[in-house]
Parts: sequence; structure tokens; C-alpha cells
Amino acid sequence: MNKKTVHLVVLLVVYLLGYFLCRLYFAQGMPFESYTAGWIYRRSFMYTWVAVIILIFANKPMTATLTTVGCFCGIVIGDVLGGWIITVRIAQLEELINSGVAVGSYEKAQAYHHYGILPIWFVVIILFVMMGLILDKRNRLQNKGV
Repeated sequence: MNKKTVHLVVLLVVYLLGYFLCRLYFAQGMPFESYTAGWIYRRSFMYTWVAVIILIFANKPMTATLTTVGCFCGIVIGDVLGGWIITVRIAQLEELINSGVAVGSYEKAQAYHHYGILPIWFVVIILFVMMGLILDKRNRLQNKGV
């Protein structure tokens, strides 16, 4: 097997493991329910695995690897940060309600809006892709100079 094929197989196995872990442990109603992980797995990881296949065959191995890492880091960061935002917003709403301010149903609904996917997950994965592109370009320039 050549290097590209091994790299592709390893990254696709990581995606498959991530898919099954999200489905078994982090989906809605599962032991460790996670909004972001459940949302991402139901949408096939937003097809980032297709980008990984294309990047490997386009000789961008670092970008492919960092896209994979960014996808999973984005899930964790999105879930933690998105949950924290909800907690802060609910606390602010409770403070307003306790002070006698009327709060409408729209404001209540907005307090429960989870920002784990957009923009958090999306921004994290874009940052990882950009880092990968920079590293691939640097590696290509170093290999030319050798």
C-alpha cells in the first residue's frame, strides 16, 4: 500500500469510529448526550470526510489530518462553549425576571439557542483547515529547497 492509501484509510477509520461513538454515546437520549456531537453525526459530519479524501489525493496530507482533528475538536469546543453560552443567557433571563422585567417568549427561546454548530464548530474547523494549508505549503517549499 502506498502512503496516500494508508493515510486515507487511517483518517476514514477515525471518522467511522467518531461516527459510532457519537451515535452510541453522545446522540440524543444516549448516556452522555451532546447537542453538537448529535447534530454533526446526524448530518454525516457535514461531509468533511469527503474533503479529507479530496485533500489526500490533492497531496495535502497535513490539511486532511488537521481537517479531521478540527472536526472533532470543533465538536468538543462547540458543545462546551455552546452549553456555557446557554447557561449564561438563562442566568441573565432569570435575573431580569426576578427584577420584575417582562420577558417575552422570543427572548426565552433565544436563551436556549445552542451556538455549538454555527459559528463555533464551523470556525474551529476553518481555523484547522487554514493551519493545514499553511503547513502543507511550508512542507512543499522545504522539500523543493532540499
